[in-house]
Amino acid sequence: MADRVIAQKALTPQLSAAFASGRADRIAGYVVPVAAVDGAQGPRDLIDVHGLAYPGSPFDPDAAIDVVRFPVTPELFVETARGGNDERTAAALGRWWVDHPPFTGNGFVATTTDAVVPLSWMPSHRPPYGTEMWRYEPTGQVVFMARYAGAHVGWVYREELEQHRSVRPRQVSVFSGGVAVHRGVQYVADRLDDGSHTALIRQDPGAEAAGFTQSSPGVWSTVVPTAEVEDYYELDCRVRWNGLELRLADQVRTESGAGATVAISLQHDHRLNEGLRLTKLDADWYEAALPLDAVEHAEVRQTRVPGWPGAA
Repeated sequence: MADRVIAQKALTPQLSAAFASGRADRIAGYVVPVAAVDGAQGPRDLIDVHGLAYPGSPFDPDAAIDVVRFPVTPELFVETARGGNDERTAAALGRWWVDHPPFTGNGFVATTTDAVVPLSWMPSHRPPYGTEMWRYEPTGQVVFMARYAGAHVGWVYREELEQHRSVRPRQVSVFSGGVAVHRGVQYVADRLDDGSHTALIRQDPGAEAAGFTQSSPGVWSTVVPTAEVEDYYELDCRVRWNGLELRLADQVRTESGAGATVAISLQHDHRLNEGLRLTKLDADWYEAALPLDAVEHAEVRQTRVPGWPGAA
């Protein structure tokens, strides 16, 4: 990941556990540059430089905290977080971004040291290929934990941890990453390595008969040269719900067994998100479960960046 801006996001204990079991592989919310927080020595430092001491924070200064580090690329839609703790301050800065302290709204984390830490935000997305997970221990050690080997494989933990993992069948969402067209057929996909190869993904047992190999629980895939891919893009699907703008992120089964669409709020105002009882996964990461027919009413955009097949 050299020669790129590398971002770091702290994972709540719940999200760390979901990654380890295969129940989730999406990240969203506030991120900071790795270079700006390089001096963090343990969980207490990490909470400070990431601005994690918000109301109801699940981060414990005396417990280990996992982080993910990934390259900032155009399709992640990372943007500077500016606004304030109230409507007046946000309006004065020309941004409608209202969040709880320690959020400052000036684009930087309010640290207790002289560290200058830019603060950005990103909507829900699968980790880019090669994303690394590290653990900050209370002792001050920073330990490598896992690497994201692509949407078809998921997280691969270091050997002694991988041996004891119990991973449930994974569900790879079409809304949180790539879509490839290969020989006229659309697949959920992920670009690998330096982009020279692309993993094509199917999630049905019949995939084996078509020459796909099971690459993780519930996922079958094949890897092809990207030169053979006719088109590659990501879906940016947005809906309006109760006055909020949301972006579709996943499809799930509710406790009743019915299907639902999960969407992340793009309305950076904790008063609205919490007033509508959205699920708060982390600071300014609010999600809602919507009926499946929300997809039918979504504004769908196809995102391409230079260097992708099909890009102008």
